[in-house]
Amino acid sequence: MVRTPVKKLTFEEFLEQYPDGGIYELINGEIIPVGPTRAHKNVARFLMLAFNDEIRRLGLEYIADKDIIIRGCLKSLTGCKKALSVYAVNRK
Repeated sequence: MVRTPVKKLTFEEFLEQYPDGGIYELINGEIIPVGPTRAHKNVARFLMLAFNDEIRRLGLEYIADKDIIIRGCLKSLTGCKKALSVYAVNRK
C-alpha cells in the first residue's frame, strides 16, 4: 500500500481552513479535532467571567476570551484554540 504524503498546513492556512463547529488544533501541520467535556466548558466560562469582572474592576486593558486561536512556536505548524486566553488590548 502506497501512502500519499499530505501537505502540512501553515498556521495561516489553518486559520483560512478552520472548520465551522467544533474545536480544532493544528499539530505538526495537520488539523486535529479535540473535544472538551461539559465540566471543562463550565470551568472555562466561569473563569472567563471572573477574569473579565476583575479586569473591569481594576481598569486594566486586558480581555479574557474563549475564541482566540494561538500560534505555536514550532515553525508555524502548530496552533490551537484555548479554552480561555487573557491578552492585552493595546499590545504592539
